[in-house]
Amino acid sequence: MNKLDQSSLRIMRKFAGFVACAVCALNGFGAASMVAAAETAKAEEPAFESRESGEWPQYGYDAGCRFATPGSLASVLKPKWVFKRAPPAARIASIIIHGDRVLVECTGDQNGDAKIGDPANNPYLYGLDAATGAKAWEWSHKHDMGIGCTLAVSGTKLFYNDDGFGWVDVEKGGGNDFGSSADSWGYINVDAKAGLVVKSNTWRVDNPETSIEGFGLDGSHRWTALNDNGQKTQDRMAFASLCQGAGLVFVSVEWSGPSPKKHKQGLYALKQADGSEAWGVEGDWGGVSCDGNFVYCVLKDAKGCKLCCLTPGDGKPQWSANVGQHVHHPPALGRGMCVLVTDGGTLLAVPSEGAKAGKALAWQGQTEPPLKGDGVSVRNSVLAIAEGAGKNGVLVVANGKSVRCLDLKRGSPLGELPWDPALGAAENPAIADGCLVVNGSEGVMCYGPPPDKKDKAKAK
Repeated sequence: MNKLDQSSLRIMRKFAGFVACAVCALNGFGAASMVAAAETAKAEEPAFESRESGEWPQYGYDAGCRFATPGSLASVLKPKWVFKRAPPAARIASIIIHGDRVLVECTGDQNGDAKIGDPANNPYLYGLDAATGAKAWEWSHKHDMGIGCTLAVSGTKLFYNDDGFGWVDVEKGGGNDFGSSADSWGYINVDAKAGLVVKSNTWRVDNPETSIEGFGLDGSHRWTALNDNGQKTQDRMAFASLCQGAGLVFVSVEWSGPSPKKHKQGLYALKQADGSEAWGVEGDWGGVSCDGNFVYCVLKDAKGCKLCCLTPGDGKPQWSANVGQHVHHPPALGRGMCVLVTDGGTLLAVPSEGAKAGKALAWQGQTEPPLKGDGVSVRNSVLAIAEGAGKNGVLVVANGKSVRCLDLKRGSPLGELPWDPALGAAENPAIADGCLVVNGSEGVMCYGPPPDKKDKAKAK
């Protein structure tokens, strides 16, 4: 604990070279356009109104999978609490925040070698007190094969999709789930306004097929789309990224396995109402996100890798920008910036609004290559944006050995937070009420503002 107590948010002078010079060309971005972007950044912008939501309720924060909250992040952060897993939880996979709960998904013991009903404890879920990190409840579906998928909250329901799709009570957990049976793995995405929960079923085992499915917020089944049959344990979705917006569900998907496939690898738009295909574009697409106005996704083709901005209704390109490497992590979108972390660990920020949208690189940097997780098509997150923090918003990069804070629009380093390597590799940053929560495979750490004098006096 000494390392955690020694320092709060430290100025990253040793990372002064983290951000590349704004006039260096990168992968097709011209020096002249980059100078123009720097000049544009000097112009006065309307003040951003910070709005706390008190939650980070799903992978990517919202239905658009933007990895951005309109809330703030404390200017001074110190380790607030640490939670460490204990058997039967074997590995912490992901976290989200809802109200006074930090919700943790883990894989359990006897993973892959137990039958349903045996004490396999997959997935294994924790509900933690957001203020203290104390365990409020723990619960397991007790299925035999967890791979560490994502969670999502809507109302009082905590949805999971790891060897079964179901939900438990957010505040209390529960002795049993109220959802469906085994053999579903993948992402969950909730659009509360549309009343739709979408999940991927990425592995053909005892389920009928791989597919994308839509459910009501009450868990009632609505539709099935992009379904493909195949051989048991052999056919799967090798990659599937989900988001929602503009009345559509956007799915970037790739299939693998020996069986013939009905669909081609590509980016698809499904109608929220019935799951029917509105449009599709074949190709090697990466992670997808949507800001309500446009869809953002990287396409890899014979000419290279380019970030594409598409209109939601028809998939027509508005602009594209060369980014050099493929990007399976969904783009992070906030304050008119599109931030990418490539599969090789390069950080790129591209303006997504205004006259310079897609025409200039705002800044670039470097981090470790993103972790891929242990599961089928499930990847961990690296980025989180607090749009209401500071003058330009704050970007958190939690990846591997470090947790860093950057100025969102300029990429300049703001500080590095202390991370205990005994907790595993840092991943899945989540921001709520000015605090930051990050997990590793062995534990969860919460950073918050230091207590004021009144709080210290009460503690005494």
